[in-house]
Amino acid sequence: MKPEDRPAEENLTEAQEQGRFAQWLLPREKAGELWFDWSATHQALTNRPGTPDFIIKLFGKPAFWIEFKSPGGRFSPAQKKTIGLLRQLGGEVFIAATADEAIELIKKLLT
Repeated sequence: MKPEDRPAEENLTEAQEQGRFAQWLLPREKAGELWFDWSATHQALTNRPGTPDFIIKLFGKPAFWIEFKSPGGRFSPAQKKTIGLLRQLGGEVFIAATADEAIELIKKLLT
């Protein structure tokens, strides 16, 4: 379900969507299906401004990044630069508005 299709009381913040996604990832990491890092989500705490929210590694596939951006959200100049550089270097960076979108992406990549 797209964020704009949800009733207003069900709309979650970007941080809440990230939290839902991380909770979905945890048991899959424990099962050995993937590895992920969610440490770069707070700009003041990261030593690499612009780093996408998640880095994920699936068995037998290259690592990739997921950046959460709520509808109407804007990328910072550092995010634009970093995402551009990662893509220039051959990395895949996906943009998701919701945990559901990110989960569907992972499900597709796991098959």
